[in-house]
Amino acid sequence: NLSKALRVFILMRPIYFMLWGCVQSARVIMWLNVVTGILLFMIAVVAASLFSESWYFQDIYHSVISLFRVVTLRDWVIIYESARESVAESLKPYVWIFFVCFIFLFSMMTMSVIRAVVMEMVFALARDFDKEAKADAQRLHLVKCQRAAAAICKL
Repeated sequence: NLSKALRVFILMRPIYFMLWGCVQSARVIMWLNVVTGILLFMIAVVAASLFSESWYFQDIYHSVISLFRVVTLRDWVIIYESARESVAESLKPYVWIFFVCFIFLFSMMTMSVIRAVVMEMVFALARDFDKEAKADAQRLHLVKCQRAAAAICKL
């Protein structure tokens, strides 16, 4: 039974590292979310001024909510079409640049950064664990050598 429990513990080691990595990276992720929120608000101000005729961007509140929906890719095409219809005829071909850059910046890059932070914490924990395991093995080897030397001296 003890060997089965030990095998389960050994199999759970990657899960332990992932969970502890998430816990260790919570502070960094919280600050990343704060910076993302500030950046979202700043872009919402720009979008509210550019697409003010659209219902989705009529004020800052609606602009933030609409851009958050774009980040989650929920109904982003409807929001894009509404924004495109609200601008001057000469700017209509360029509205997609705003939305593509925004989706890339928030949806792709932010999620990549969060994954990178968590994985860096997991790798750091694994490195620390391996260093401790090597140090423990060296200490055990040193103790065995000392015992062997003491046994030889007694002879």
